[in-house]
Amino acid sequence: MTPRRLRFSVRKGMALILVLGCTLGWIVHRADRQRDAVKAIERAGGEVLYDWQYRDGTMRSGGTPGGPAWLARILGPHYFDTVTHVTLPARTTDADMGTVAALGWVERLILDPSGLSDAGLAQLDRMTGLRWLVIDHRAIDVDSRIMPLRAISRLHGLTLAGTDVSDAGVMRLPIPGRLGLLDLEKTRVTDAGLAHIGGMSGLEDLSVENTELGDQGLAHLRRLEKLRRLSVNRTDVSTPAVDAFRKRHPGVRIRDSN
Repeated sequence: MTPRRLRFSVRKGMALILVLGCTLGWIVHRADRQRDAVKAIERAGGEVLYDWQYRDGTMRSGGTPGGPAWLARILGPHYFDTVTHVTLPARTTDADMGTVAALGWVERLILDPSGLSDAGLAQLDRMTGLRWLVIDHRAIDVDSRIMPLRAISRLHGLTLAGTDVSDAGVMRLPIPGRLGLLDLEKTRVTDAGLAHIGGMSGLEDLSVENTELGDQGLAHLRRLEKLRRLSVNRTDVSTPAVDAFRKRHPGVRIRDSN
């Protein structure tokens, strides 16, 4: 081998070692970050699911952890499995939230934010992979503390059932936006809020059960061409209004108490 070829081979070898070293370092850092976050979640009384249990908005039955079982026992699951679903209870602190928010790949979060300050809630904006958010607390001011967060604009699913969200909060939702699912059961939303929701063209699944929705509010939803499921149980919507909506949107499955 000539000196020139030898130098070229050495350079290639060094470049390969550098790439492998960087890749390994990234894997180790990611695993450590996930391990720390899972510890914080469990310490607060929360729970996690991994990608073999939940992925792309669907619970997965019959899945198995990734990687060789013997190696996972030595290194732990965080080198092979990705946390995709997190439940955080009321005991969650701002510090815990900061650790969890480092997991930018989490897809679904069920959050009781009652123990978080505005700074803690703002950590949600770091979770760039978040697609489904469930707010699990009645007393928090959703209008002013949750709806302004940038994370809301990236969501595909938002559940605010049982919260105090009002028309003012709903009107902060982006139009047309990415939301495909919106659950507003037992909230303070009225026909005025539904006028805004009627412009969310990507919406497929909407629940406004047990709200002050009336015939006028239902009429606002006629613009939702992609709507497939609608729940209007325990509202003031009349039977003729529901029948007219069904006729206009025969592909929508409607749950109503009439």
